[in-house]
Amino acid sequence: MFHANLRLAAQNSIDKHTILGLIEALKKEKTKRSRGKRLNLCREEDKGPQFYSPSRVLRAKAYAAEKEALEQAEAERIATKKAIAAANKAQKEQEKIERSLQTLERRRRAAEKKVQHAVDVQARKELRSAQKAAKSASKPQSHGRIPPTKVSKPVQKPKEQVIVLPNEVVSNRVKITTSRGRTTIRTIQGSK
Repeated sequence: MFHANLRLAAQNSIDKHTILGLIEALKKEKTKRSRGKRLNLCREEDKGPQFYSPSRVLRAKAYAAEKEALEQAEAERIATKKAIAAANKAQKEQEKIERSLQTLERRRRAAEKKVQHAVDVQARKELRSAQKAAKSASKPQSHGRIPPTKVSKPVQKPKEQVIVLPNEVVSNRVKITTSRGRTTIRTIQGSK
């Protein structure tokens, strides 16, 4: 079965190659057989022999010059198009560089502003603490009176649950109340 498959694949490849060769031969034969109308140097159709008088020679020279001028104009158009494309590309690259420099400058200014803001905040904090210290120093001392203290809530002790797992791992579950009153459960694992 495998051998037959290989033979069929080889035969298919040979057939494709033959078909492509025959198609190519047909195209070449068509181009050989088709006979075009001859154009003389004046770009006039002519089937018979061509004779040139002096006026016809001048027309042929004028036609050749016109044809050369058209070719030169096309070459110049292509060259100017390439030059314009290169100039546009260079301008776009320059604009891209300028945009990146502007972005870097904007980021640098933002970083400076951020640092300045941090310095201002720190200065204000220090000023407030200095004002507080000056205010507390300027307050008259109370004689024998104890200043009122802040009353805090009694803190509940966390409740613990000890769980022993079958693989000799001890797990402690502790309920903890946060400063905002939320209850969380933390699991602490350890070995026996």
